[in-house]
Amino acid sequence: MADLVPFLDAHVHFWDHDAPNLSWGWLRAGFTQGDRVEEFDIDRPRFTPVELREEAAGLGIAGVIHVQSAEPMPDPSEETAWLAAVAEAQGWPNAIVAACKLRGQDAPEILRRHAAFDRFRGIRDLWLSPRTEADQIAPAMAVAAELGASIEISLPTAAFPMMRGLAEAFPDVTFVLGHGGFPKARDDALFDGWKAAMVELAASPNFVCKISATTGRGNPNWKLAGIRPWVFACIEAFGVDRCMFGSNWPYDQPVATYAGIVGQLRDVAAELSSSEQHALFHRTAERVYGVTVPAK
Repeated sequence: MADLVPFLDAHVHFWDHDAPNLSWGWLRAGFTQGDRVEEFDIDRPRFTPVELREEAAGLGIAGVIHVQSAEPMPDPSEETAWLAAVAEAQGWPNAIVAACKLRGQDAPEILRRHAAFDRFRGIRDLWLSPRTEADQIAPAMAVAAELGASIEISLPTAAFPMMRGLAEAFPDVTFVLGHGGFPKARDDALFDGWKAAMVELAASPNFVCKISATTGRGNPNWKLAGIRPWVFACIEAFGVDRCMFGSNWPYDQPVATYAGIVGQLRDVAAELSSSEQHALFHRTAERVYGVTVPAK
């Protein structure tokens, strides 16, 4: 539809079981990472831009940002190499957010391996401790700043003061709050505390907010009226120019469809101005990840 604001989906995961040296354990029920145990089995032979384009037809998707997906992964740059080849052949992903354990001694070298691929734009660290101190990750952060790589973190609100401290310690690095900092359970009783924590974190100007997993597994019985307050609290805290929309697809397949996720994001944003919608759907992600999608 020509009148749809182009959507640069800021959070998508791809896989292909035919790809050598890669595995995606989280696709199967029972996979554990930290205190997380996968309850759903969403496995299929592959999910690549070919399959996403089929599901996204007519939804105004102009591009995608891929966020680290292969797990376990002894050398995470192998996933980046595979994604670079996929992008060369299929056009997507437009940018790659790779895996890196910032506290690892090899983190600076891993960042440089990722940066050998021109669609690399940043990393997500799912292994970061809520007690991380700036000096523990300083070598990696120096390289991230040199490369212009963003750092995505998804931790509970109790860790927000630590995250703000990292942002203040490394002001030349863009930090991304993953999945809106949403609690695992989208409980109304948690809303006020989460919202207050979001305002505090947003005081760090180099933090941006990725509004994704809005229909997440912690919110399986989602309704538009229930999603709206959470989305607008992100926008109120960070402003549209520091917020971007993502789908978290197909991780949230057990509780939604891709069309349903994109549709509810468009419905929630419908009351905003055209300029605000463009910021949320593509301009912020374009700026953070250094890509451009066709304008409309």
